[in-house]
Amino acid sequence: MAKRLMPEKLLQSLRDEKRLRELAGAKSYERGEGYYEQGAVRSLVTHAGKLAARVEGTEDYTVVMWMENDVLRFTCSCPVGEREEFCKHCVATALTYIEAATSPATPEDEDDDEEDFDDELGYARPKVQTLNAVQSYLASCRKEQLVELLLDVALQSDEWRARLKRKACGRER
Repeated sequence: MAKRLMPEKLLQSLRDEKRLRELAGAKSYERGEGYYEQGAVRSLVTHAGKLAARVEGTEDYTVVMWMENDVLRFTCSCPVGEREEFCKHCVATALTYIEAATSPATPEDEDDDEEDFDDELGYARPKVQTLNAVQSYLASCRKEQLVELLLDVALQSDEWRARLKRKACGRER
C-alpha cells in the first residue's frame, strides 16, 4: 500500500461525526448522507492542506475545506454555503473524503484520474487526487507560458475571468 498524502488534521477533524452533525444540523446532515450514498461527490483534490470537491446537486457546487489554527474552515458555492453554513454538500464531501482517505491505496493512485466503478453501489466513488504533477508542470513554465495559460482559462471560465479581473483591479489579493 502506498502512503497517501492527506491533510491529517483535516481528516481527523472530519472523522468526528458528532462535530459534523453539530456543524450541519440534523436536516443538512441527513441530506448530506443521502448525497454521499448517491455518489454526488464527483471529484476530490488535495493541495497545500486543503481539500476541494465538486458535488452534483441542483447545480454543480464547489466545496473547499481546510484547517486553520486547529479550526475546520470551509466554503461551498451553494446558497447555504454562501451564508457560511456547513451545508449538505460539505457533509457529503466529508463522508466521501473519509471513505477515500481510509481505503487501501495502490502506488499508481496518486495522480490517476480514473475512478473505479463499484458494481455494488452502481457508480464510481472518486479517488483523492493531488496537484503534484500540475505543480511540477507549472514550476517548469516560463512566465509567458503561465500568462498565456491563465488567459486561456479566463476565456473559458466566467468564474476565473471575474476572479482575475478583481485581482487586476486590486479588489482581491
